[in-house]
Amino acid sequence: MTETPKFTVVVTVYEREHFIPRILHCLAAQQYTKWDAIFVYDGYSITSRQQVESFQYATDLPIRFFDAVTVAGKWGNPARRMGLQSATGDFVCFIGHDCLIDKDYLSVHADQIGRDSEVLSVVSCRYWTLREPITAQPIEHPRYSRIVPPTVESPLFSWGDVDLTCMAFPRQKSLEVGVFGPEDDLVYSADWTGFEKCRAVMPVRVSTDVVCAHF
Repeated sequence: MTETPKFTVVVTVYEREHFIPRILHCLAAQQYTKWDAIFVYDGYSITSRQQVESFQYATDLPIRFFDAVTVAGKWGNPARRMGLQSATGDFVCFIGHDCLIDKDYLSVHADQIGRDSEVLSVVSCRYWTLREPITAQPIEHPRYSRIVPPTVESPLFSWGDVDLTCMAFPRQKSLEVGVFGPEDDLVYSADWTGFEKCRAVMPVRVSTDVVCAHF
């Protein structure tokens, strides 16, 4: 790749259409301008489509909307595969309806990637602490621990250490190695298996900059 990378941001939404406006504004605020976005609603929602298309019309930002077929027990993996296959960017980032990205999210990824075409970029993620509504005590969630190891050589990489929101996948190579392939449809941790498929064949670059959040 001889130019700065283009990103496709794939936003998957499932029964949380009231979160769509905040993701749209996160996209509009990006400092890095070489991107497009795909919203994939895991089901059917005319309201979701109207929100996305109205925002696109008002801002002229490169955003598309797709309805996916909801399949129970597949954890949204077919929707992510649809986004990956429909992407036009050199790299693909996946954002869920319960995520936020900072204005420099794509800039940090772009700085790490440089002019390389096959590298897996990983940034740091913050997690919102859930609390019991009555006692206000934190609710433990083991998957939310040790999100990003300090170095790629760390032996601490294990399921749950890297969140999907943290990653920018090289599109063509990800398709070749089968990230979110049909064989992963029933896998809850398909984000982790996708990470493993990529890091087996390409370098991983990790940034400690916290530029995204996951609820």
